[in-house]
Amino acid sequence: MEEITYDKTYQKHNLIRGLGITSLTVLILAGVAGASPFAYITNYESNNISVIDTSTNKVTSTVEVGNFPFGVAFSPDGKKAYVTNSVADSTNFTGTVSVIDTATNAVAATINTGNNSLEVAFSPDGTKAYVVNSNIYHDSTATISIIDTITNEVTATVHIGDIPRGVAVSPDGKKKCM
Repeated sequence: MEEITYDKTYQKHNLIRGLGITSLTVLILAGVAGASPFAYITNYESNNISVIDTSTNKVTSTVEVGNFPFGVAFSPDGKKAYVTNSVADSTNFTGTVSVIDTATNAVAATINTGNNSLEVAFSPDGTKAYVVNSNIYHDSTATISIIDTITNEVTATVHIGDIPRGVAVSPDGKKKCM
């Protein structure tokens, strides 16, 4: 019985890994205080992100984050980038979020979220971040972790449908789409 569970988990991990390799997560951070715009790209198997100055197309920084980084979102003021890290390791499927200070490109905090954290989105006022935990490694329901961005703590966990892939918040902040 354990061998079957392991094989199923291994197959699903390879699927996510393949998707991560083939899809780059690129988000542009518009210039803050006159700075050049930057692209933050997750490097799924390298456990880091590359910061690219889009005016020169050069990598300006590489930031070590958690295991298998997948999604990136910026706070509305551009001061923080939240990077989802899919799993802790090959035996612990709990994901994390690395909070990056965009002025220094250093990890300022790491937040434990749910199983297989994939995508993240901010509320319009920047006080909350919503993280999709697809939970594909277990038969239980997937969740959204709601993070207070001031304290960098998960304040609520909402159970949602099976295997969500993305999240978006309406401009007025009243609707969250998973």
